Amino acid sequence: MKSLLKILAAAALAISLSTGLAAAATDTIKTTGSNSSNIINHNGDVDISLDASNDTDVDGNIDQDADSGNAKVYGNTNAGDATSGDATNESEASVDVTNDNSGLACSCLLGGLGSGSSSAEINTTGPHSTNQVNYNNDMNVDINLSNHTDVNIDVDQDADSGNAEVSNNTNGGSATSGNASNSSSLSISVSNKN
Repeated sequence: MKSLLKILAAAALAISLSTGLAAAATDTIKTTGSNSSNIINHNGDVDISLDASNDTDVDGNIDQDADSGNAKVYGNTNAGDATSGDATNESEASVDVTNDNSGLACSCLLGGLGSGSSSAEINTTGPHSTNQVNYNNDMNVDINLSNHTDVNIDVDQDADSGNAEVSNNTNGGSATSGNASNSSSLSISVSNKN
């Protein structure tokens, strides 16, 4: 008797952010009077928060019991043979768990940067003017990745061959008890990748 348990658990998650850190902008201040104050401010702010959690629980239970019957030759003048059959258990369990977020953190960061260019121009200002260009780009990244895999496999096997008995005969034959056999194979493979 063969029992096969095969469980494949896979979780895949892809996130793409397209918010650019620096959007295309062109600012110009021209022709201002004397003693003027001219200021151009560029402010960029990107906040990325990424939470990815893979939780896989695999539970398997295999119970097997094989019993052959009893063989008895009793109270004969010329007795034949008593042979009990074989009792056999065979079991195979295979568990393959894969959690792959396909480089989630990298794709998130690269997607969040975006592309763009900024330029500022201040010209033709009056005498004694104050001219100032300020660039301020802030990026905050919060990444939480969690992988949890719990595999519980329980295999219980019991094989009992029967009794073979030749007794109280004038001419007795042979008594042969069968074989009791258990066979089990277990393969577990777990792969987590972010």
